[in-house]
Amino acid sequence: MDLDERIKLFEEIIEQDPSSKLFFQLAKLYLEKNNIDKSISTLKMGLDKHPEHMEARLFLIDLLTKNNMDNEANLHIEKIHCILTKYSSFWKKWAELLSKNKNYDLALLIFILSIVFKNGNLLNISKCIYNYLSKQDFLLTYNKETPSKEKSKYIKEKTEIEQDKDKIQAETKDQISEEIEFKTKTMADILMAQGDYRGALNIYKELLEKETDETKIAELKSSIKEAEEKLFPPPVGKQIEPKHKAKKKKLLNILKKLATRLEARAI
Repeated sequence: MDLDERIKLFEEIIEQDPSSKLFFQLAKLYLEKNNIDKSISTLKMGLDKHPEHMEARLFLIDLLTKNNMDNEANLHIEKIHCILTKYSSFWKKWAELLSKNKNYDLALLIFILSIVFKNGNLLNISKCIYNYLSKQDFLLTYNKETPSKEKSKYIKEKTEIEQDKDKIQAETKDQISEEIEFKTKTMADILMAQGDYRGALNIYKELLEKETDETKIAELKSSIKEAEEKLFPPPVGKQIEPKHKAKKKKLLNILKKLATRLEARAI
């Protein structure tokens, strides 16, 4: 399924169910199509119905910033600011996880954020860090890794990131498959193109039962006829002859019998 077909399919699904969370995937498809304005408008409409969709809002902020729409981006930042600063334990646990993975620089920054969000007193934190480092032989005790180790670490981290990315993509694909429960004509047309005539026929018939527009009814009936012809072709040698051919054949038989009688009389 190419990009345009996927966009059309998602558009039809959201048209049938405006509250669908597939707006996020549709916005990403628009961006893949380099239609950033359409992507932004889709995210806005989706967030009106699902304001809790954190990733969609972060995605919107990113697009607004890239599109030099800073004032609007700031409005959305304000909406998630209270959420990000409300749960200081999250930042602390994240820092601990980073520390276990030996990502100490980022762990320190995240840990400082956890304290700031909990106490809101950055001055005391800075003072504590300064006092600690000033009393330690920090530069001598710092364990620098060799270039080869750095390279190995980079390769390992990159591999883990790629694995996580593949896992997320697989989970996203499964989630999309579960959410796509609406049958559309585009979906049926795709099945027809792929040779799944029975699947396409079932969708066409189901859509026909619900359709009220005369033009669309005519299109669906035409599609049903085409699918049935593909699915149930007439057996070879038993094709129904056109009416004009049948009449012509009957006339030839009559003329043949008449000629035979005339020949018999002549004898």
